[in-house]
Amino acid sequence: MSVLRRIGVRIDPSEVRLITSEKDAYGWQRLPEAEPLFAKHLSDHSVGAYRKICEGVGRTFEAVVSPHHNHEEVRSIRKTPGNGTFTSRINSLTAEIDRLESELRGCNESLQAERDAPRAREFEDNF
Repeated sequence: MSVLRRIGVRIDPSEVRLITSEKDAYGWQRLPEAEPLFAKHLSDHSVGAYRKICEGVGRTFEAVVSPHHNHEEVRSIRKTPGNGTFTSRINSLTAEIDRLESELRGCNESLQAERDAPRAREFEDNF
């Protein structure tokens, strides 16, 4: 998916920078594992780093609208569920983890209550 469709900003390939400035309409959202790639300019990287960059696009980093960019210029882009960014996928998975953890806590509490029930009945029977 192009950057234009993803964030609403058209970036000429010759204008793509790993180290962005305030004048750039985009920035980078990245996972910690991709951080070293953004410590150097593209021209200063090795072939191995270029491979990591190619493999990491949309997986470990993505372009985002710069907080310094005039957001009124950004076109409204309608996203479909299959076109989500990795950030939206991370947010979705985090919400799912939270839901599952809550469900697991409830199951553990129910299980503990079932385990404690015979002891409580035994205690009541003795008094």
